[in-house]
Amino acid sequence: YQYGGNNPVGNIDVNGDSIVISPNPNGLIDHIKSRFGYDTKFQKTVKADLAQLKKDDKIVAQIILKLEDSENIHQITMVEDRRKGNLTEVDKEKAAKGISQGTTVRYDPYTQIEPSGEKRTPRVGLSHELQHSYDADQGTMTREITENGVLLIEVRAINTENKIRMKTGDPKRTKYGRREVPKILLE
Repeated sequence: YQYGGNNPVGNIDVNGDSIVISPNPNGLIDHIKSRFGYDTKFQKTVKADLAQLKKDDKIVAQIILKLEDSENIHQITMVEDRRKGNLTEVDKEKAAKGISQGTTVRYDPYTQIEPSGEKRTPRVGLSHELQHSYDADQGTMTREITENGVLLIEVRAINTENKIRMKTGDPKRTKYGRREVPKILLE
């Protein structure tokens, strides 16, 4: 009971893994699979995306390995509202104080169209969110901004994402929202 922080239902890390993929059952078959301990379609897809990201780029592979080895728990679950896209949930107070923490990544592995209308391979978005998880894990969720108002944590995530875009053939990302990322900061 204590291994789960007195909440073994909400804090499951039986295998010592630090990246936990929620079942997110979709339909009766997935509910049955989940009940009997088999991977759901969502879990299989996310595991495949993580494995491919490790193959795509050495630096991204290191990010994933460090998250897997972390003492913090990083959970990947389905987005609640597909219209809003992927996101990473953190404790903002801990982030502001530079305290290492776990995260919840909300990721849709099935959608190739971003809320902005841009088309891209889904795992590109996962790499972006994993960079945020890594920053939270390291206690580097800084709020510094570029001269035109782009958060540096977003610049780091865009640079991570662009490593994967090179492998998937998706165009290099140069903007965050409507703001251009200063070229000097793009890798």
